[in-house]
Amino acid sequence: MDKRVNLGCSRVGYPRDTPKGASMIYLLAAIGAATVAFLLWRMLSAERVGVTAQQKPIAPDDDPEFLRRIAEQQKKNKDDESS
Repeated sequence: MDKRVNLGCSRVGYPRDTPKGASMIYLLAAIGAATVAFLLWRMLSAERVGVTAQQKPIAPDDDPEFLRRIAEQQKKNKDDESS
């Protein structure tokens, strides 16, 4: 008599559907497919970067021209107050 324990999982006590090494092959195939997809995505997106690149606005505190003008205004105001 075959006594099987039901632990709430339908697979418990039943023989495996796949051979022993097939699960590893499926895992490696999935990792390989993901790697190929990632590399293709990186290659194709790299080509579009140069075409659609637009100069983004610079924040005032990062803009060297703005900082130079502020420094000149402060120097001018300081000189006007001294005179």
